[in-house]
Amino acid sequence: MANAMVLHRRRRRFVRIPSAASASQKLRAYPHGSLPGRPRSPVSRAAWILLIVLAFAATAASAKDSPWAPFISPRFATIGIAQGLPDSITTAVAQDQRGLVWIGTMGGLVRYDGYRMQVFEPTGHDGSGLPDAYVRALLPLPDGGLLVGTNTGGLSRLDPATGTFHNYPLHVDGSSDSKIYGLASDRAGGV
Repeated sequence: MANAMVLHRRRRRFVRIPSAASASQKLRAYPHGSLPGRPRSPVSRAAWILLIVLAFAATAASAKDSPWAPFISPRFATIGIAQGLPDSITTAVAQDQRGLVWIGTMGGLVRYDGYRMQVFEPTGHDGSGLPDAYVRALLPLPDGGLLVGTNTGGLSRLDPATGTFHNYPLHVDGSSDSKIYGLASDRAGGV
């Protein structure tokens, strides 16, 4: 430090920087052993830590009293055979535009509204019921309907207004295979 002059006054150190530096950098005062922006003594460090702890405690306490508290952490519910599922193996899950959850199992199709389950099981060969109990794929449609792909019954469409199924024919102007492994919509609105 050939060109700099160091002055000591009480507990502060003044460093004089050579005249080539800018005017704002010519004189800086720092307490011994600290940097700018950091607590200056052990007491002030403890005060900062206490302030931070109190801020976190206040935030946690206000979250418990908030009317939004139930929505802060997600709520998970487990449903199974005891709640009404026809089989313990779930093979497909979909949610429609109304918020209903459709669950495909090896024992039938289930509509779950968050409180109750309605089970759709095969009703025989009358053509208005689910053609097969083993549901492999589900696809909610924009008009509120639901496409259901089954293991041996092919493709069906559930009409939510009537609760009946329209079964598409196999091999003749319909599906080429009775097993439907997956369903998806394309950008043009087709399946």
